[in-house]
Parts: sequence; structure tokens; C-alpha cells
Amino acid sequence: MIRKLKKNFSIEFFSKEFEPFKLKFEHNGKSYELTVIPIDANKKGDTPLSFYIIMDSALKEINCCFDSWISNSINDTELVTAIGYYIYKRYDLENV
Repeated sequence: MIRKLKKNFSIEFFSKEFEPFKLKFEHNGKSYELTVIPIDANKKGDTPLSFYIIMDSALKEINCCFDSWISNSINDTELVTAIGYYIYKRYDLENV
């Protein structure tokens, strides 16, 4: 299903709970392009709480823990928070 938001802009929605998706963003002057793969073991409602991240050709993991994001494989806590924010925004788009 494709939803039109503004002229020349659209988002394609799949079964977004567990579909892999890409994130592109800048953080502290560096560009990131990540593949995010939801893990279906933990979820809150329709939103997964754990994700694999493919970053710099390596598999990482990030988890939502109460009101923050944690990762044992990404050392930069600001980057973990930024990735978590963008993941949250991706799932929050159904309210657009």
C-alpha cells in the first residue's frame, strides 16, 4: 500500500512489524546507512523491541529497554540513542 503525504512524496507500507528496512541519517558529521532487521522475539504491541543492525558490514544489535535504547555491540551511546530514535520514528509513521 502506498500513502501519499505531499505532492511527489510517498511512503510504501508493508507489514512493518518485522520487515527489514534501511535508515540513512547523519550523526556528529558522519553519514550512516544502516539496514535494520526487527527480531520478533520481543515486542510491545505491534512494535518489536530488539533489532539487528547491519552497520559497516558488521552485524550489531540494539534493544529498547523501558524508555531508552541499549546495545552491547555499539559503543557510542549517543549513536545508539540516535538509531533508536529513528527506529521509533519509523514505527510511529502510521500516525502521519
